[in-house]
Amino acid sequence: MNLKPHYQIVFIYILCLLPCWGIAKDQLNISAQKESIIDDQAGIITFNKEVLVEISSGGLLRTDQLKLFYNKLRKPEKAIADGHVEFEKDGLLGSCGKAIVIKSQNSAELFNRVHIRFHKSWLKAHHVKYDYQLGNGTIKGNLKNPVSFYYESVDLKTKKLNIVEGKANQISINQQKQEIILQGSVFIEETQSKSTMQTHHLLINYNSNKEIDKVYANGAFKLKQENRLSVSDRAILDYNTEVITLIGNARVESEKGILQSPRIEMYMKSEKGLIKAEKDKPLKLEIELE
Repeated sequence: MNLKPHYQIVFIYILCLLPCWGIAKDQLNISAQKESIIDDQAGIITFNKEVLVEISSGGLLRTDQLKLFYNKLRKPEKAIADGHVEFEKDGLLGSCGKAIVIKSQNSAELFNRVHIRFHKSWLKAHHVKYDYQLGNGTIKGNLKNPVSFYYESVDLKTKKLNIVEGKANQISINQQKQEIILQGSVFIEETQSKSTMQTHHLLINYNSNKEIDKVYANGAFKLKQENRLSVSDRAILDYNTEVITLIGNARVESEKGILQSPRIEMYMKSEKGLIKAEKDKPLKLEIELE
């Protein structure tokens, strides 16, 4: 199994699913079934029932109620869509219970039963907050339902269907630091390679080409591949060298036996095996003899 596509898919997928529409530079065409209520003193226009918003840069928003908060120049500063909210833009489809866009903060927030779809992929969450100028965002679950995501693709060489599914309590993206973080009961599964990964905290660093450089897993790391099981307290996955370093209570189980050491280095491709255990440290190797 080559883990690079495994993480690359998740990273690109989450980036493209974050909401990318706002009111900062858009012109809005709004229609509703009921009469609008204009409160000049408060600076609020309320649209009710089957509200449709057409965005000049492309995209639609439908909701039960829309409130626009405007300044003295009658330019919108804030928008709140409440009730059943649906939106679409550039092939992305989404729904939630409530959405808030604040121009001064360049922010969009989605609340309650957030479901975002793009082609055959989807993401479900309880709360999404996104800075559409900087491109940073946070995706959160709740106590009952963590953030969950699904990505489906076809391998161009083998023509086989590959599905990547995952869960985490929270996902954060910071494009200035070029990092994406999954934290809280992180679990990722890939069907084609029959592999799963678990940890408490996953930090992914990427370069300007959006290619992954390194991944840092912290807390109860567990990687299950078709013919190898690896566990440790922490792990570093280097995509330039294609090497995984297990740190702290490292243990690797395979058909060849069980290797334990404070630190183990191994290739990402399980068929290439191990590189070395830490020098001058206790090493335990268990081999079953027939």
